[in-house]
Amino acid sequence: MPPAWPHPCWTSATLCTARPWRSGTAGSTWRLCREAARRWTGGDEVIVNVSSVAARTGSPHEYVAYAATKAAVETLTIGLAKELATAGIRVNGGL
Repeated sequence: MPPAWPHPCWTSATLCTARPWRSGTAGSTWRLCREAARRWTGGDEVIVNVSSVAARTGSPHEYVAYAATKAAVETLTIGLAKELATAGIRVNGGL
């Protein structure tokens, strides 16, 4: 059974203090998703995160760091979709 909404990690004042989430593509996506989840009441709300095929190919010899951040966005999207479903918020991703 999923935890009750809102989950404590979404309302904690210390949320998102881990260094990898402070900046960059994945960090910005995380902060925007967190704010949407905090403000929305559930129902018809949808979060759409944009990724890249680079997340799946790894983009060797081109832009590996970019591919890694987009892979993080994809993983974040999957986790949030499962976590926010109980609040009536859909989370989708696109390439």
